[in-house]
Amino acid sequence: MSLVVATDLALPARLEPTSLSLTAGTLTALVGPNGGGKTSLLHALARIGGASGEVLIGGEDPARLPPALRNRALTYLPASRDLTWPIRAHELVALSGASPEEVSAFASRLELDQFGPRRTDRLSTGERSRVLLARALAPRPRLLLLDEPTANLDPLWQIRLTALLAEEVRGADRAALVAMHDLDTALRHADRIIVMHQRRIAADGAPADILASDVIPRVFGIRRTAEGWEAA
Repeated sequence: MSLVVATDLALPARLEPTSLSLTAGTLTALVGPNGGGKTSLLHALARIGGASGEVLIGGEDPARLPPALRNRALTYLPASRDLTWPIRAHELVALSGASPEEVSAFASRLELDQFGPRRTDRLSTGERSRVLLARALAPRPRLLLLDEPTANLDPLWQIRLTALLAEEVRGADRAALVAMHDLDTALRHADRIIVMHQRRIAADGAPADILASDVIPRVFGIRRTAEGWEAA
């Protein structure tokens, strides 16, 4: 049974009418060229920008939930890591609505202790990314909507974070939809790949099947060779 059911989501000039469902316990990679509609789909699911259509999580419309419950239903992390608010890192994570134990757990897992007392507007971009990720993950929402969560992270944290996301949803009553550009990471960690192109879903299926199909050279203009990816 689907945990998330979205019907006829649309944003003028950004997203054509789109329907999809997400199964609990899965991580879905959202890939596509720049401008293909990945962020717009995340916005529509998060009910940002006045999108039309319907989103149900566990049969409930998250927009109708009180704020205290909405963070437990879904969390959206934008691609931007800009923070000009002079709030301390640990205080920002606490604003997630998570319990003190959950905040502490994710601060530890993302190793925020070394800069938790510092102001977020004085952190590096990578440090801010980890703080914002901790804030998104701490409430343990049923639907995680993440836009390029590994951007600005060093290679070690890119690996750690992707593994953490997969671990968080596997076997749980939760699902994650993660926009990313690294097709090999999607193959390794995702249960499913959705390809966005020209503001609509161009392909949807198992990672190995999607990456072996003609949709990759058609949409991205690249192909896999023995040496790796190259221009098609």
